[in-house]
Amino acid sequence: MGPGRPRAAPVQLRRDFRPPAARRVARARLYATALGLYEAHVNGRRVGTDRLAPGWTDYRKRVPYRTHDVTDLLRPGANAIGMLLAPGWYAGSVGRFGPHQYGEQPLLLAQLKVTYTDSGTDTVTTGPDWRCVTGPSRARTC
Repeated sequence: MGPGRPRAAPVQLRRDFRPPAARRVARARLYATALGLYEAHVNGRRVGTDRLAPGWTDYRKRVPYRTHDVTDLLRPGANAIGMLLAPGWYAGSVGRFGPHQYGEQPLLLAQLKVTYTDSGTDTVTTGPDWRCVTGPSRARTC
């Protein structure tokens, strides 16, 4: 991204899911990380308080992840996970060193693990069934 080149817009990702009606949620944990930066939402409510998660790191050595308790954000019936993904320090500009110090494309990895009162579990993970929008009218499959 040099002078005169547009900055990459954050990618918006979304996955709808529906816990079985006959089961009650006991606990729900969202595990998330990114090569870049992410902001997570469940049912339209922001998860956690971090703005630049997961934080800067030397991506050649490690990629930190966060665990979020999202039990109180789930509801009976239809639910949705929304994620904003941006290049951040991974694919964006790192001060005087310039862009793409670690890679060219930001990536997201997320897993929602729902545990029910009967000890059963469901897992929702990132994958091709997520919807992805890179701008107001440019939708594509992730």
